[in-house]
Amino acid sequence: MAKGKLPEQQQPGEGQREFHERRRPWGAMVHAGTEVKTCRSRIGSAVEMLRGQLNGPSSYPIPVSQRARVEEWEQLLSRVLSDLEAVDVDAWKPQIREEITYRPEGQQ
Repeated sequence: MAKGKLPEQQQPGEGQREFHERRRPWGAMVHAGTEVKTCRSRIGSAVEMLRGQLNGPSSYPIPVSQRARVEEWEQLLSRVLSDLEAVDVDAWKPQIREEITYRPEGQQ
């Protein structure tokens, strides 16, 4: 590996096709981590909105007939959010970096 370059970066002497193939697991995991972060954000916003509706004056008032449904949704989404917040989206990086480290032919 070239000095100063991370394994997920193209290395000197490495072909474009080889680089993209070697880096594929890294890209997949980065994409998955981004999706987890997006889900956290969106579900967090939904939970805040639902709690706002339940806890008093809100710009999105709910009909009395729907209060139980909104409480159910808030509880469900709070549990999902808790599970998503427990996910360490960076824990995989050291292992994948080792797995994708560029090793020129003959230096395997």
